[in-house]
Amino acid sequence: MRVKGTYRYDAAPEQVYDLLLDPTALQACIPGCEQLEATGVDQYRAILKVGVSAIRGTFEGDVTISDREPGRSYRMHVTAKGGPGSVSGSATIRLTADGDQTVVDVDGDAKIAGPAAGVAQRLFGGIASSMMNQFFGCLRTRLPSASTAEGR
Repeated sequence: MRVKGTYRYDAAPEQVYDLLLDPTALQACIPGCEQLEATGVDQYRAILKVGVSAIRGTFEGDVTISDREPGRSYRMHVTAKGGPGSVSGSATIRLTADGDQTVVDVDGDAKIAGPAAGVAQRLFGGIASSMMNQFFGCLRTRLPSASTAEGR
């Protein structure tokens, strides 16, 4: 299943890039994130409590960052398991300067398996979009200036 989104920030790409990889900001902004702990360089253990539609429960998983191009892009890989099943996926996050702003494009794929997979697959696009909008909107509040999101 494909996940995509575009978000705009009133900040330089380097500032937005650093924020997107700040564990404190990530834990505060990832919807339902109860814990985000570094386990190595660019590796994290996460615990998320999710209560959206058929996807309800606590998920534990791993997040790995790869293919870093500071200020420009990186790739994020996620695997998580919980009562309703498992989720795995990866996304490329690209930052582009646009005048005094930064445009963040997210493009990825996700797979859901387990008891909730049938229902969750049909609803996943809307759930993922909503969670991404919440996440990127929250990050915006952590920058010195505010701007608006363009979710796709």
